[in-house]
Amino acid sequence: MEIGIGAGWMATDYVQSGIVYDKPGVRIDRFLEGLEIIKRAMTGEKFSFSGRHYTITDYTATPLPVQRPCPPILIGGGGPRVLKLAAQLADIVGINPSLKDGVVNADTISEMSADSVTSKVELVKQTAGSRMSNIELNIRTFLVNIRDSADEAINGTANMFKVAPE
Repeated sequence: MEIGIGAGWMATDYVQSGIVYDKPGVRIDRFLEGLEIIKRAMTGEKFSFSGRHYTITDYTATPLPVQRPCPPILIGGGGPRVLKLAAQLADIVGINPSLKDGVVNADTISEMSADSVTSKVELVKQTAGSRMSNIELNIRTFLVNIRDSADEAINGTANMFKVAPE
């Protein structure tokens, strides 16, 4: 089992849940509090937590995970702040586009170019330092477009996002 956690990005998830879609910084701060709570809950010891976003009083989690001290934690992100946090805190780092707009659009696709992904991986490596040898990398696939030729795939994707097939 793995625990996948992030700051939350899909605006419709927030609307459907009746939760305000806060700015990225607020969502990231809330995510960090949530991660601390998860890690403390996995110890099996009673704990309390009081933060800006969450308050937990005298909580003991049961059942405890088989994987000790905690299942591997996957943190996915596309912006520098979350990628750096993931490099410091996660067992698995998900390399994503920046999804700060709350939707998948043409900018999302362009953010996953080979050059963009390479620079995100480099940022993770630099931040992780000696931890990097223990970090697994993960990449999110938003779109698979299988056609008979590369031109058909490019044109089909361009049409989907209403952009020129550059």
